[in-house]
Amino acid sequence: MEEFYTCPACAEEGHGEPQPLEAFYVFASKPYAREDGRIIVKYKDNQRRSLLCRRHHNLASTADQRARLDPKSDRYDSAYHEKVKGYKRTYKQRKIDPTSPDYDPAFHERQKAGWRAAQQRKKQQKAAEEE
Repeated sequence: MEEFYTCPACAEEGHGEPQPLEAFYVFASKPYAREDGRIIVKYKDNQRRSLLCRRHHNLASTADQRARLDPKSDRYDSAYHEKVKGYKRTYKQRKIDPTSPDYDPAFHERQKAGWRAAQQRKKQQKAAEEE
């Protein structure tokens, strides 16, 4: 028998009908021990379901990440910003290195085309300033 759950965000939008478990994320949740040594198992089969459906969970995560990366936001996290920039740098390096197993020729060509266009714009700006 399949279980159905309701996403609170969907219900707010007027789509309050229950959805199957596949519409939600399921996380593994390990049991933990209290200070007195008693083992606590909070969830059945050590699995817990996300409160929001996948769509609303992704929207909330994206909004949270944007807030953490926006210097004007009160939730700005400079350490997290540096970490994300590092991920992007290593991703780019892996994708444009022909010796890497992650090499992507199409991505490399797009990068080269962008670099050439930037160089062309610099030349045009320099020529316009000299005139």
